[in-house]
Amino acid sequence: MVGHSRLRPALACSTAVLLTAAGCAPGTPNGQAPVSPSDLTTLATYGPHRAEAELAFRLMSGKGVARSPATGAALIRQLADTGDAGAETTLAALYLSGNGVEKSPTTAIEWYEKAAAQNYAEAEANLAFAYGRGSLVPADPARAFALAQKAATQGNAEGEIALGTAFAEGWGTAKDDQAALRWYRKAADHHHTRAQQAIGQAYLDGKGVAVNRILAFAWFSVAATNAMAFTPADSALASRARDDLALLLLPAEVQQGTQIAASWKPGVDLDAVAIAAGPTTAPPRQFNSPTTGTLQAAAGPRVDPPVVERLMNYDIDVQPSGNWTATMRREVMVRNEAAVKGASQVPLYFNSALDTVDVIEAYTLKSDGRKLPVDSAAIYSQLVPGSPTAPMFDDQKQKIVVFPDVEAGDVLVLSVKYTMTSLLPGLFSFHWMFDQTYAENDARVTIRAPQSMPLVTETHDVKFAQRSEGDKTVYEWRYANPSPLSENILALDPIDRAPRLFASSFKTYDQMASAYDALAEPKVTVTPRVQQLADSVTAGAQDRRKQAELLYDWVSRHIRYVGVELGMGAIVPHDVETILSNGYGDCKDHSTLFSTLLKAKGIPSQIVMINLGASYTLATPPTFGALNHAITYLPEFDLYADTTAGVAPFGVLPFPEYGKPVVFATATAPAIHHTPALSDGLATVTTRTMAKLGPDGKLSGESETTGTGPFAIQLRQLAVNIQSIGAEQAAKYQLRGQGFDGKGRFDFASPFAMADTFRIAGHFETEPHMELVSGNSFKLPLGLGLGAQPGAELLGPLYNFRDARGIEPTACFSGREVSDVSLELPPGKHPRELPKPADIKTDFMTYSSHWSLAGHTVTVHREFTSKVAQPICLGAVRLAAAKALNDIRGDYNKAMALTGG
Repeated sequence: MVGHSRLRPALACSTAVLLTAAGCAPGTPNGQAPVSPSDLTTLATYGPHRAEAELAFRLMSGKGVARSPATGAALIRQLADTGDAGAETTLAALYLSGNGVEKSPTTAIEWYEKAAAQNYAEAEANLAFAYGRGSLVPADPARAFALAQKAATQGNAEGEIALGTAFAEGWGTAKDDQAALRWYRKAADHHHTRAQQAIGQAYLDGKGVAVNRILAFAWFSVAATNAMAFTPADSALASRARDDLALLLLPAEVQQGTQIAASWKPGVDLDAVAIAAGPTTAPPRQFNSPTTGTLQAAAGPRVDPPVVERLMNYDIDVQPSGNWTATMRREVMVRNEAAVKGASQVPLYFNSALDTVDVIEAYTLKSDGRKLPVDSAAIYSQLVPGSPTAPMFDDQKQKIVVFPDVEAGDVLVLSVKYTMTSLLPGLFSFHWMFDQTYAENDARVTIRAPQSMPLVTETHDVKFAQRSEGDKTVYEWRYANPSPLSENILALDPIDRAPRLFASSFKTYDQMASAYDALAEPKVTVTPRVQQLADSVTAGAQDRRKQAELLYDWVSRHIRYVGVELGMGAIVPHDVETILSNGYGDCKDHSTLFSTLLKAKGIPSQIVMINLGASYTLATPPTFGALNHAITYLPEFDLYADTTAGVAPFGVLPFPEYGKPVVFATATAPAIHHTPALSDGLATVTTRTMAKLGPDGKLSGESETTGTGPFAIQLRQLAVNIQSIGAEQAAKYQLRGQGFDGKGRFDFASPFAMADTFRIAGHFETEPHMELVSGNSFKLPLGLGLGAQPGAELLGPLYNFRDARGIEPTACFSGREVSDVSLELPPGKHPRELPKPADIKTDFMTYSSHWSLAGHTVTVHREFTSKVAQPICLGAVRLAAAKALNDIRGDYNKAMALTGG
């Protein structure tokens, strides 16, 4: 009786979802949605049991009748007892979920078997998942494959994805990614969400098809927005996969993927659509849906906030030149005494070279209604903490507003007027992020711009509206967060993940890059002094790459870096003569001087804007929000160089600069590019410590740490810090950080000698620690080892990151970390037992640890290797990495204790 096939999906979660541990969605009990009138109309076309079926629907969902899952389940049981295969399948799903019946996976399998015996495709598909994955029943790959084949050949979508999964995972057949993809496509044409997401994953991983992130994004978008999901959880998973993948894409790639997804319908070949579309030339899409952007799923619990911002209005009026004025009004309630100190002093940041800030009104509103105005003498102007000794970089200022007589229960009211000068002629750009740990009852950002200056906007997790008002277009964002999180669980920069908004009068980054180039390029002028310097530095070198390297080394060594973020100070670099005379410069000055010296030798280069933090994406509206640093690109050698790193060998970048979107300062499109991902084998670090434990509990020994690539940069930066505080004092601090009082010394070559490898050695001796020899457990001491511990850095934070579910994207890199620690024991002492070894593997990383005893010496060897093709671990890769890192943390907790005389 195939006519009842609609019973199962309408009454319960897809059992294939349950069997794959996706579970039911929240909402109504067991993830059920109320039955729609269209469902009931369809039911009326069924056979002789249509009245019972309709009533069962209503009883299970509470649609039109008092909800009674048990009664509805009893009706389904009656239909199943008549041999109705659809009812048998639905009843099995109820036993899996415990909806209306006592949960019983064993009974569920029995009913699936009855339905499958009638060649009922839905039951066969669900059994295929059960036998293939070994869930609910012992694994039987051969039977799983046979059942999946039977279901799929009936044209059943669940059967088609089951057969695709069988080929992908090798259930009773050889693994065949191409065959898996063929069956996923068939299920996708039936609007199967998880099949569409599986196709997206195949394009992302390169399984059965060439890697294509744009098509992966398109398929994730189809799964999230155009498919018929069995549960809301299916669409949520697809949305998360789409939004996380956007972190790896450039704005134009997101636009193209969105356009490709919009063309999907059953039977459409998105590969052909992508080929026909070619590079996107459409105007930038405006992302303004509150659901656009990341899902803040890895969030901590809500808390009772000590400070609540009752109101925040930020009203901006834009002029055709790109200059703008703004007024901000804030009303902040201080709820307890502990919060008074932090809340009662408010900094107002501004660029004194471009902007002005005027306090219109400021007062403490007491609980009895009294207003205590802020005295003008209590508004202090000062430099932002940074480099006050560098006078040409002092345009970053702040005003501190100190509120009087603040007590718990008071409200701090502040109104401020800003007058802002555009960073680039004709450019208005703005970005704003909301902190989810800060309580806000009503926050509004409003921008009024001339209709002749339409803004490109992008919004994530904030309400957005747009309207016309006279000759202005009004863009308004509203946000509320009355119950803030206790902490933000973010590994990436909030500008990639937090609720946020962007707006720009420029349409593309090409336009912004051209405008910046018009200001910066005149500074790249070869003066006689620059020519003489370039010739002197490169004297005797005929090889052009060697000349570039010598010039790079000179700028790195001789021009002190003063850190001012791109876009925070004046946007235009200083003249090279000024930079050379002062002997210091910020990032754009470094890049400008290096480019000018290269130009003097006929070597082309580009100033490049990049993010130096943990931001890996660019918003569609061109802004400087995620562009805070400048480096240099040398096209002749296809390499990026950052002279501000100071101790980075030519052609090697610090970790945060790999795999980043960048904007070239050029009048020639395209302006957006990517720095390369960190190549396999470049980043290695090895730490060795050889220590001896005396009978009195004293430790003595030697350590050495050797690094290559970005790890060598880290070690050189550590060496510079050690030099600044002294080799003996630094050793003392290092030992104290491990709980030991003692002395020692670090030794190393000059950190400014740009060899491929760098080594820091050290010797140490501690005071007696009798607990080490008295039977207490302890971990082997690291001594003066400085390298990253295996597993601690390459695939995301090992400690102090509470993403237990493994759903928050993290920066990740290819590399190798090795640690060997040996401890010679006192005479007569031996380990009570050695900790057990560990061996942790995924498709993209390995970790191992091994303990050994040779004579009187205990040694632990740990090694971690990662190989990743993209700069961010997300989705299945992040989930696997999170589990692996958790296991690695457990391995580091292993300790040993000594016994014997």
